[in-house]
Amino acid sequence: MQLLAAVVAIAVAALLAGCGGGDDAAAPVTVETERAQQELEEAAEAARNDVDELAQALGEARSEEDAAAVLDGAAEQLRERAEQVEDATADAELEEPRDRLAAGLRTLADDAEEARDAVERGEWEDAARTVVAGEGLREVEDALRELRERGIDVEPLAAAAPDVDAAELEQAARAARDDVEQTLAGLTEARSADDVAGRMEEGAERIRSAADDVAAAEADAEVQPAQQRLADALEDLASELDRAAPDVRDGNVVEAVRRAQALEAVDEVRRALDDLRAQGVDVPELTAG
Repeated sequence: MQLLAAVVAIAVAALLAGCGGGDDAAAPVTVETERAQQELEEAAEAARNDVDELAQALGEARSEEDAAAVLDGAAEQLRERAEQVEDATADAELEEPRDRLAAGLRTLADDAEEARDAVERGEWEDAARTVVAGEGLREVEDALRELRERGIDVEPLAAAAPDVDAAELEQAARAARDDVEQTLAGLTEARSADDVAGRMEEGAERIRSAADDVAAAEADAEVQPAQQRLADALEDLASELDRAAPDVRDGNVVEAVRRAQALEAVDEVRRALDDLRAQGVDVPELTAG
């Protein structure tokens, strides 16, 4: 009798638990669900780490050899990681963002191959932009965001969303960009070759001061390589303007302006500003020159 009463009590309790709470009752979490979520979280986190490590290493590259070493095998590694993500067990509502993450990794692998081609062409400084500003990285970050929204514990990409409060660097970079714009645009208003030379020397002084401001601005570690490239490019431009000024002083004004605007360091500044934008710093493009 006692055994029968116990069985009935258990049955009633189970029935009440099943009926109680209505729509507010939480769905049962099975062992299989927990294992699937853990497997997907591990795969997504590994993919996120691979992407951040690649972007950071490219941002720290200082030579063609550095960039080539980073990119060797990068595309293959990303595609292998995409397969691991795709193979991770996932509940039905997580399959779509999981597959989007895998697809984003494959797009990023294509970007890495394009970057490797740029290095082989001698354009190694463009490699970081190809990866960090490419479609693949945005696809990966979008997929990671959707996974987080659906309960998967994975951090955002540092490369896509740096933690830095970039206000100070942004202000310094914008001021430097404006100094370069004004210097180059002002050359076209010169009335003589001597006037061009004088404007070059004045511009060099302003740009050198701007380089110091950029270098001194506080910035997150992820942004510092691009920050230093801009400071170095500004310093190079100031030096080139100083060196070129005496040579154009006695020449034709049109030729003097053309030579000043064609200085190699102008393109260095333009690329450095592009790098900062790729890292999330809001600074306009350099249009002069």
